[in-house]
Amino acid sequence: MLTLDIDLAAIAGNAAAVKGVVGPKCELMAVVKANGYGLGASRVARAALEGGATRLAVARVEEGLLLRREGLTCPILVMGYVEPGEGTAAAQAGLTLVVHRERTAEELEKAAATLGLPLGHLSVHVKVDTGMGRFGCSVAEFMEVAAYVSRCPHLRLEGLMTHFASADSPDLTFARAQLETFEQVLEQARSSGVDLEIVHAANSAATLALPEARFNMVRVGIALSGHYPATHLREAVRLQPAATLRSNLARVFSVGPGDSVGYGRTWLAERPSIIGIVPGGYGDGYRRVFSNLAAVLVRGRRCPVVGRVSMDQSTIDLTHVPEAQEGDEAVLFGRQGDAEIAVDELADWAGTISYEILTGITARVPRRYGDVKRTRKTYA
Repeated sequence: MLTLDIDLAAIAGNAAAVKGVVGPKCELMAVVKANGYGLGASRVARAALEGGATRLAVARVEEGLLLRREGLTCPILVMGYVEPGEGTAAAQAGLTLVVHRERTAEELEKAAATLGLPLGHLSVHVKVDTGMGRFGCSVAEFMEVAAYVSRCPHLRLEGLMTHFASADSPDLTFARAQLETFEQVLEQARSSGVDLEIVHAANSAATLALPEARFNMVRVGIALSGHYPATHLREAVRLQPAATLRSNLARVFSVGPGDSVGYGRTWLAERPSIIGIVPGGYGDGYRRVFSNLAAVLVRGRRCPVVGRVSMDQSTIDLTHVPEAQEGDEAVLFGRQGDAEIAVDELADWAGTISYEILTGITARVPRRYGDVKRTRKTYA
């Protein structure tokens, strides 16, 4: 059976490692949007909190509500767009919303008043677009939005934030320009008497590459899973990959020269070969582009994916692992003994990034939790 095994101890350790980098005066916000980058939002959240995070962040109100239903009581920031009509549910759950227009603040204020919540009960953050070109108010609009929030009696303007467009680039020229713009907005707020408890700009990349952007809180998502936002940042902190996608050999059989496997006959055996069937295909998030390109670990050795990846299964060449048997473990990404197929390697094969590989593992793949290091086999 194909499973995604998640090492919660590794996630907690990654959070602790990042916290060690930013220091005791800087809060760590664990970003667990998109179901915790595919690993399970509530489980990743609890592990990150155990590792030193103090707050959580999601992209949508429903994601925050799910965490509340799972019993998480810490502050939860909703960083993305808030649909009209979501204010009441957000207020009831005590979620912290990011606003960039008066409309969201107005709806939240009305909901808080209708619910009879105490004055100043609901925290909000204002996001300024300093160059990302996505969500956020313009620099020129900031004071107007901040002033409106301050006039809402049930709301409390707790934070100011922005987001970097290219902090994962070796060239930080644009990131530093964004940071300068953000600092100008911050100075404008302070000189106008706007009291801000939390100031945050750094995602995982900026946290590692741009220490001056940490302010008093950083937002870390991909690093919690043990993956780096860019390869040149590997020396900044030591992270442990927390996820392994593993299956088993469902069938082992022989083919002769000229025989094919899979749809379209895209691979033909050039010699007598041993083929293994691995349950796991693009319906599980193991992408079709891996056809005749990727590799799978069996008995600690790399076995090429041959033929097209199907919706439910993939085929691999076991010729150089003649002792392989049906039922043997097959690792599609992660470690097996001393061998590893990294998520970043799969991302390179697919022409994408680790974020998309992880979040692309579909819901039909069971997530299993624990310290998977204790169950890894060692192969001679």
